[in-house]
Amino acid sequence: MYPTRSDLIQFCRLMFDRHYLISTDGNVSARLQGGFLVTPSGRNKGLLVESDLVELDASHVPKNPSQKPSSEFLMHRVFYEERADIYAVLHCHPTWATVFACTDWELDDCLMTESVVGLGSVPKAKIAIPSTSGLSEGIRPLIRSANAVLLANHGLVVGGSNLEDAFNRLETVEHFARISYLARMSGSPSLIDKKTVRMLEDLREGYGMKGPFINCKPCATAKNLEELDKEEIKRSIVESILQKMR
Repeated sequence: MYPTRSDLIQFCRLMFDRHYLISTDGNVSARLQGGFLVTPSGRNKGLLVESDLVELDASHVPKNPSQKPSSEFLMHRVFYEERADIYAVLHCHPTWATVFACTDWELDDCLMTESVVGLGSVPKAKIAIPSTSGLSEGIRPLIRSANAVLLANHGLVVGGSNLEDAFNRLETVEHFARISYLARMSGSPSLIDKKTVRMLEDLREGYGMKGPFINCKPCATAKNLEELDKEEIKRSIVESILQKMR
């Protein structure tokens, strides 16, 4: 269950090779028995070696006083405090996901069957200064119901049951963001109807996927209006009337 230093280095290099982070950007951590392993402050993640990694005790104090952990470990701590199922946290600035972080667009459309099942919506935390409690506390309520969070005007942070799980979520978010962006730029994205969305969400348990999930937003057009409950129908009618009166 607990990763080795070699495991952490492997995923740092994967993130670097895929351009999810550059230069000294980003940070990676993992839960250990009685502590944590985290990348050092101010270092290029693609060039790290095992001895560069900083081991912290249960009180988040470096076991080697000469080493300085990433200042953004504050954000990782929130995942570990709120979620006993989280054993690895990755933070980086992948291009397509960061586009959504830096615009008023939300990454929440029911656009791809795979993302509906395995991802749902990705919430966005309000803008905050990196490496401060404002950033870490801003994500606290969101990670109680999601495994990945966009950081406004900043980037992305994900948690997982292990390093591979967290990395898979990172790649899923980045792929979904790219497809979502290009679909919007096409001018005619085709969202999945509510009935199909519900059927896709029901697949999660059979696939062994563990939440939490914030469900995506399906389309709600006339073709699937019969699937909406009575309150949603009333709301749609009222909104339609108000639009005509404007």
